[in-house]
Amino acid sequence: MIRRPPRSTPKPSSAASDVYKRQKIPSAYLLEKLGWKGKRKGGVGMSAQHSLVLVSYEQVTGNEILSFANEVINDVNLKTNIQLEIEPTLL
Repeated sequence: MIRRPPRSTPKPSSAASDVYKRQKIPSAYLLEKLGWKGKRKGGVGMSAQHSLVLVSYEQVTGNEILSFANEVINDVNLKTNIQLEIEPTLL
């Protein structure tokens, strides 16, 4: 008689974001598909050429830029359950 080790049962995923962590989905693709590319709010917006670039169209504060970035992050999370993060360090 040959004995085999018991099969391990994979743990079920509790969050849909676990699936996205294993798959590489470009942030630029998400932003464009969700309509953020080229969108402007007040003096801050997202570039129409590069969806990962925030643009200051007039003199704005750092808080206004950060507010726009957080609005984008929250919208992506709400619609896709993917949590984007700001890459550069903010000072």
